[in-house]
Amino acid sequence: MPALPVLFVAMRRRPQCGDWARRTWRSGRLLLMASAAGYLVLLGLTLAASARPLHPVLNEWVLASAVANLWILIYLVRSPLLRDLFADFPERRS
Repeated sequence: MPALPVLFVAMRRRPQCGDWARRTWRSGRLLLMASAAGYLVLLGLTLAASARPLHPVLNEWVLASAVANLWILIYLVRSPLLRDLFADFPERRS
């Protein structure tokens, strides 16, 4: 859910946008990191709370989604491109 405001602002990213959109865009990396980390936490809690043995619960799709979210999280933290992207917003026109 934290990624939805970033998606909305990305679609409406124009010079005439208000302060809310600018603040949301500057926080975009953090919001996307929160979304990926939240997914991993929820997945871990679900697996820990499962009464079933871990082997049938951990199938290929669960592992693939966990690895993909972990990779996304690492990319969001380490990428200078994304750091620059979320620091930039079109200047307001007079």
